[in-house]
Amino acid sequence: YVVGSGENKGKVAQLLDPRINQSYHAANTYYAGEAIGIEQIATEANPKQLEDLYETTAKLVKYLCQEYDIPMDRAHIFGHDEAPSATPTKTSVVTQHVDPGPLWNWGKFFALMGVDLAEGGRTFDVEPGDVVTIAPEYEKNLNTFIHGCTEWASAYVVIDGQSQCPAQNVVNFYNHPSNFVYTYSAPDSEVYACDAVYTDLPEPLNQLENHFSNWIMSSANHVSQGQKIYVEEVRSDGAGGNWLGFYWGNGTLLADDTRECKGLAWIHNSQKNPIAVVLPSPSFSLNTNAIDSVSTSTSASEGEISASITSGQMIEDAQTWVSPFYVSPKSLQHYEIYENQTYPVLAEVTSNYWPGGADNTVKFYEVQTAHRIMYVESEYINVHKIQNVTVSFDSNGGSNVAKQVLQRTAKAKMPANPAKSGYRFKGWFIDQDLTELFDFSNNHIRDNITLYAKWEKNPPPAPSPTTKSCGISPLACNLNLGKTLAFTDTIGLLAERIADINWLSQTGITVGTGYGNNLKYLPNNAVNRGAVAEFLLKTVGSPQTTKAVPLITDISELKTNRQNAIKWLASEEVTKVDSTLKKYYPANSVNRGALAELMYKLAGSPGVIKLGDEKEAHPDPKILTAQEDKFKGDKDLQKVKESNPNRYYDILWLAKMNITFGSNAAGTLYSPQKVVNRGAMAQFLHRLYYVMATGEAAPADGVVPDFVS
Repeated sequence: YVVGSGENKGKVAQLLDPRINQSYHAANTYYAGEAIGIEQIATEANPKQLEDLYETTAKLVKYLCQEYDIPMDRAHIFGHDEAPSATPTKTSVVTQHVDPGPLWNWGKFFALMGVDLAEGGRTFDVEPGDVVTIAPEYEKNLNTFIHGCTEWASAYVVIDGQSQCPAQNVVNFYNHPSNFVYTYSAPDSEVYACDAVYTDLPEPLNQLENHFSNWIMSSANHVSQGQKIYVEEVRSDGAGGNWLGFYWGNGTLLADDTRECKGLAWIHNSQKNPIAVVLPSPSFSLNTNAIDSVSTSTSASEGEISASITSGQMIEDAQTWVSPFYVSPKSLQHYEIYENQTYPVLAEVTSNYWPGGADNTVKFYEVQTAHRIMYVESEYINVHKIQNVTVSFDSNGGSNVAKQVLQRTAKAKMPANPAKSGYRFKGWFIDQDLTELFDFSNNHIRDNITLYAKWEKNPPPAPSPTTKSCGISPLACNLNLGKTLAFTDTIGLLAERIADINWLSQTGITVGTGYGNNLKYLPNNAVNRGAVAEFLLKTVGSPQTTKAVPLITDISELKTNRQNAIKWLASEEVTKVDSTLKKYYPANSVNRGALAELMYKLAGSPGVIKLGDEKEAHPDPKILTAQEDKFKGDKDLQKVKESNPNRYYDILWLAKMNITFGSNAAGTLYSPQKVVNRGAMAQFLHRLYYVMATGEAAPADGVVPDFVS
């Protein structure tokens, strides 16, 4: 097949019937014999032409995979650059195909076919023994320097006996998105990978301009989107990420029959932009009693058709080759796998070939090494199957929860919450002391583990209104006992806001100001610190102060109820008192940032974590990445992150629990410096109480259902 771009965008030409004919592509007859070849009319260094190809090529490949029962993965859909040269010479390796090139977005291409190359999520939670898919996020994966040629090979000129791209057609890409990550010969970004196939590469650039020279001319110095590695070693990068060590084309045979580069290759998996996706996959290594190395074979057939993608030269005259498929026992001697090296198993295949004239059926395992697709004979290797691990749940007196049996490195699924009379469930913890919350979204299970349930006594029911909590005349209170107060200034507010205010009145948390036909809630008035203390105390049922109260010098003139509320909050360390002047400042207004911190502490600081030497605990940042991304454009909030990280994560926790949906219609701002008014206070408290009473996030639409406790 040929897929067009430019004026031929969206067009496909079929040249051969893949069920009958064999085309020649990827410079490897053996691979072409059992593959469907797709040529794309484009040059690898022209992003506009590549953009024209994605949708049409994806439709074609998806159709072919369905028609011929081909798995839609990178073991069966690969570039011509991943097929090794069919001749075992140094020159053939360095002049092998480069298409579709480093600018081809494999992630986007597979997404158009409904496949996520990063399924399971990118992570820096990687350990030795893991099989990892390398899946850099294309737009964020900026490589320092790539260059190539914008014209066909027919436009090349001969300079000093070397066919090269004319200087005017050379294009340089600086910090451009790309589909690959470099490998290094040490966990150090200054030490590029040693490549024994092509030894005269300055690190990693060479002077040939008719290829993406610092990418493909050195076949072992990069890993592309969707390719898999077996992690032998993990080292911290000192910045929250890690370096992954693995075997990748090492132990290469030089022209003078000497071997170099037998050590590990390394890639950087940063915390900011992780590239690793951990998968439960089998692996293999050489038998300990086998010969000391195995040359990978070119002659493996899966008994099914695999698809091969290319963006190479245009087929100008549609010349093709038709011949029966045949194979030979010739090996690729410049790629070798050594004893005690381990690689992922991509597929198990059977091939008929004729060594020494005898007809044999030989089992091979497909493997990726030095960026290429290779096959290794089964008699030389040990296959390490995926081991099962068990996740057990200790409910600590609650209802039973069934254990989960998983493949190693799979993620545990969060079970339904257990039940325990008189208690609310607070989550599953890794340790029996219940200090480290287990993160189901980003935790690969490698060994048998037990998770422990944490419980907290149910909060007291919301108070019923009485004359003691009214704060207005006994007559007005008795008239509205247990009923919704008819505030005259809430007409015209959103229905959800009115419902929140009504809930405050039904529970006696507020009785407004005035009475009769002049009863008001004053939803637009700012809330001061004294009023907030009363609101919070009544929300949890007006408990008595039982702990020591710090000295507070500026509340003696307040009403008794308000004094008691401030003292209770201070004794429970929900709020702080000025340590020098011993003041609470009850008349000061409260902004949205400070209220978030008060509400989080009032809720019992759920899911807490302590970072470094910080004395205060705040929510675990690992479970708040979605909320952090949501508010990343809020400049005021980013300032809070720098000056008061505890408050910053408290705000994100409010968003995670649907206590807040932001301060603007788009939900992209929280506005921590904005002063809280009484209307917003009602909404915050109603949702907070729901979270405290149920242990679950408030409804996603922000409308809290009717309930008492």
